[in-house]
Amino acid sequence: MKRFRGVCQQFIVPFIVFQGIRTLIFPTFFDMLLLVAFIFLAMSLYLEWI
Repeated sequence: MKRFRGVCQQFIVPFIVFQGIRTLIFPTFFDMLLLVAFIFLAMSLYLEWI
């Protein structure tokens, strides 16, 4: 589980950046929802809630 968390922590920031740019270009409800989910996942990984 710790290895999985480490891998997720490495990849979540590039996903957030990509999704943020995509949301600025094509602002749909699904894109905004996915961006919020990624941000929540990143917070939970870095604050060790998971």
